[in-house]
Amino acid sequence: MKKYILIIVSLLIPGLSSAQLVTEYWDIAQTKKKSEQNMKDGMQDGKFTAWYETGEIAKEGFFIKGAENGKFISYYPGKKIKVEENYVKGKKQGACKYWYINGNKAQETFFKDDKPDSTWTGWYESGKIKSTEPYKTGKKEGLWVYYYENGQKESEGVFKNNTADGAYSGWYSNGIKQKEGQYKADEESGFWKEYFRTGKPKQELQFEGKDVLLMNLWFENGDQPIKNGNGKFTLVNDNGKKKGEGKYKDGRMDGEWIFYLPGGEKDFLVNYLKGKKSGKCINWFKSGVVKSEGPFVNDKKNGYWKFYNEAGKMQMEGTLTDNDRSGKWMYWYKNGAKESEGYYKKDLMDSLWTYYYNDGAKWKQGSYKENMKTDLWTTWYEDGKKLEEGSYISGKENGTWYSWFDNAVLKNEGHFKAGKMEGSWKAWFPNKSPNYEGYFKDDLKDAAWKYFFDSGKIKEEGSYKQGKKEGHWIAWTPYGFKDSEGTYIDEKPNGLWTYYYETGVKSMEQT
Repeated sequence: MKKYILIIVSLLIPGLSSAQLVTEYWDIAQTKKKSEQNMKDGMQDGKFTAWYETGEIAKEGFFIKGAENGKFISYYPGKKIKVEENYVKGKKQGACKYWYINGNKAQETFFKDDKPDSTWTGWYESGKIKSTEPYKTGKKEGLWVYYYENGQKESEGVFKNNTADGAYSGWYSNGIKQKEGQYKADEESGFWKEYFRTGKPKQELQFEGKDVLLMNLWFENGDQPIKNGNGKFTLVNDNGKKKGEGKYKDGRMDGEWIFYLPGGEKDFLVNYLKGKKSGKCINWFKSGVVKSEGPFVNDKKNGYWKFYNEAGKMQMEGTLTDNDRSGKWMYWYKNGAKESEGYYKKDLMDSLWTYYYNDGAKWKQGSYKENMKTDLWTTWYEDGKKLEEGSYISGKENGTWYSWFDNAVLKNEGHFKAGKMEGSWKAWFPNKSPNYEGYFKDDLKDAAWKYFFDSGKIKEEGSYKQGKKEGHWIAWTPYGFKDSEGTYIDEKPNGLWTYYYETGVKSMEQT
């Protein structure tokens, strides 16, 4: 909806600031007001009113120097009160009330200098109480209570200085207690009890810092698989199939546990010691093929681990220290051939690494330091001939680099500085004749360059500036005759250019 605005300026007394009545309309004919407000010195000052498109009032209030002051009221269509808020200098102050469209109160709140204060009360649309929430200067403080719409309590708990601290209880909608226990500094603490909807006990937990001990566990039929922290039981999915099985000792998982996928297939097996994973662990694919195997120590992967693909072939293996790769690791292709091997330090590639083609031939080799390539790296063709060689510093090419054709003829020779081409570069054709020679500066062609035909004869020569042709350039035919010559400025031909026939005779000049 487009806004149509009318501004009326009233000059009250010469020398004093002017006041503006700003009216916004719903329609272009300006017959239906949308809002009306007084402006003074660029700020809202005075009465503010807003209307629905039907002409019914939507909101009204008062501003002083750009800040809300006094009572602000919002309405539903039909002039039923929706919101009633009190302000002092732009901050909510005192009682603020909210209603449902049916006229029943939704919430009554209190503010002190724009911060929640005193007891907030909420109601359902039916008029039944929903909650009582006490605050003190912006923080939760005291007993918070929530109710179901049928009047039964849903939960109650104590807050101190904005954190849950003290007794907590929760109930089912039928009035039967669901759980009870204590909070301390926003954390569950001490002994907690949970119940079924029938009122029968479900489980009892002991919270000790970050540890949660299962002391007693009951099924709905009254059977008790865990008693005083000890016992064995089976977890079951909604479809009736096993989800997991194992035993507890002194409230903690202990010994071998097996967990299953929803279809009943084995997912993983792991051993526990005093509630923490410790010892052998095996993971399976849904097909039943082993996915990985290795030991845990103190809830983390520690020791030699092996990982497999779905065909059952080795994918990678090596040592894990507190879940991080360390020492030597090996990786394989799907066909079973070794793909790479090297060393890790704190999960970062470190020291010598070797990579292979999938037929077993060496592909490349070099060292890493903290996951970045360093020192000499060499790459080979599958037949064992060198393909490329050069050094790295902190993961970037540095110094002289070489590359070769598959016939062992030198292909390129040039220099890098911190990963960028720098200084002299030369290249050759497979027949050993020169291809080009020139210079780079900060990864861009610079200064004099020459290009050759594979016969060894010169093809083109000239200069570059920051990667663009600059100055006098000459081009030759494969037969050694001039083809063209002229000047470039910023990669574009400039001034007089001369062109020649294949025989070297001048054919034309143009600018």
